[in-house]
Amino acid sequence: MESESNADTASESESVSETEGESETEIVSETDSATETETETETKAETEAETEIEEPAELLEENGAVLRLYDKESGSRAILYKAPDEGFLGDAFAAELSLDGESWYPLDVWTARVAVQIFAKIYDLHTTYFVNFDFEGEALLRVTPKAGGEVKLRPIDKASISEQAAEATVIRLTNHCQLSFEVGGNIYENLQIFANPIEEIDRNDPDVIYLEAGLYTAENCELIQSVPTNSGNQQYDTPMLYVPSGKTLYLSGGAVLQSQVMLVECENASVKGRGVVDLFPWNRENNIRASSDEAVPLGVRVENSKNVSVEGIIVRDSMAYSIYAGNSTGVTVDNFKCIAAAQWSDGFDSMAVSDVVIKNSFFRTNDDCIAIYGSRWNNKGDSRNYEIYDCVLWADNAHAINMGNHGSNSALDPDVIENIHFHDIDILEVHSINWTGAFSVMCGGENILRNVTVERVNVAFTRSDLIRIRFAKDANHYGQVVENFTFRDIFFTPRAGQSVNVYLQGYSAGRPLRNVHFDNVWIGNEKIVEGSLLLKTGNYVYGVTFE
Repeated sequence: MESESNADTASESESVSETEGESETEIVSETDSATETETETETKAETEAETEIEEPAELLEENGAVLRLYDKESGSRAILYKAPDEGFLGDAFAAELSLDGESWYPLDVWTARVAVQIFAKIYDLHTTYFVNFDFEGEALLRVTPKAGGEVKLRPIDKASISEQAAEATVIRLTNHCQLSFEVGGNIYENLQIFANPIEEIDRNDPDVIYLEAGLYTAENCELIQSVPTNSGNQQYDTPMLYVPSGKTLYLSGGAVLQSQVMLVECENASVKGRGVVDLFPWNRENNIRASSDEAVPLGVRVENSKNVSVEGIIVRDSMAYSIYAGNSTGVTVDNFKCIAAAQWSDGFDSMAVSDVVIKNSFFRTNDDCIAIYGSRWNNKGDSRNYEIYDCVLWADNAHAINMGNHGSNSALDPDVIENIHFHDIDILEVHSINWTGAFSVMCGGENILRNVTVERVNVAFTRSDLIRIRFAKDANHYGQVVENFTFRDIFFTPRAGQSVNVYLQGYSAGRPLRNVHFDNVWIGNEKIVEGSLLLKTGNYVYGVTFE
């Protein structure tokens, strides 16, 4: 048995058995108490392999933020986390987890904000929700919404509904995934489900900066610096937590960090865990812009660094990019989740960054989910060698994927953006009102953009074009060349009455779009082939092929 039993709890309760078989599901709650005596430690070691608790539900109220479950019969395990304050939670959904279908344990249901653009600069704000837990083997999640209506679970192939009653829905989980649970067609006040793999870390490792469950701010955490930053014509103090080279910042489940995380000028460093980077305090109430008298921190900043990673954490309500990457190489993003409503709240935004892997992640944004550029601001250079896969993308505005806008603006020294591979992606929603494309290329800044493959993508909805490739201006400079694109096994089903296109446009004979290949790309019942009415091809487009 891998979980640990608390010996002093066992001595106080006659419900504890020293023999196996009296309870099918074990439960252990972790605390960070330093008062355990040597005798208690010895007793704990002697009994950890066999002690079971018959009434585990009582322990949830008595102990700390981490709750471990184990089912002997199936070998399944789960870890549940408790928020440090009820102010993070909402009551639109109740959620419970079970390993055996008999004993159920409540999950905290967190809130976040999302926004949808109605007209230019006019947005509707909504409260959305999420649950966050780990499991191994098989788990059952029971969701009871306060509102009634037809239930939809997306992406549809990641998990299954095993039981549907008038009030509650039971979801069977066998794979780690990110899901949207929607009631009555409401995609804004929905429940995001983050079902993570179980993660173990040695909190006593000298290279681990371990933040246990709790709320961390500049007022109570000495690791957070208040750094003067300029915004417009004013200077603000922005909270920043710097991760040194060779170190891992670990946010335990139940930890909430109200600070920007800085992976800046470092090597072999990471931020990981099951905690939340929370930027909600800097959001202006009932608005998508930041408060005018506060700093505007983003989620994780990666800059001038090498071999760094962001894993497992959630960024809640970032006021800008959830991950901002610039002038770096060797960036890995794994099992990352973000939800944001602010204007320009991109998910992963990179400028002059190469050798990037983004996988198993969920991006819900009010701007681009993933954006790849060349030079911009203080970031100078090419961007190449990206692999992005097994991700769920949801753009409440702008694009799911956007590439090429910004570059060096030097015709003699252009940036090269190349060798980009997207595969096995679920795009749930794209709501841009500008018809700019779920997959968008706007090649500017004298960029050379080439060698891009997009394959095995399911698009549930886009209000804009499915694919839109063209040239655009960055500081009055257009891109130089866009070439060598392959789109393979792309599937999109329009909603009733919707017309969605694929749009290709070069700029001039000297700035062409060339060599675009479509292989099994479908819009509804129509495959994109030569002569398709859904394929809009403008001037200076060469070498479009199909199979």
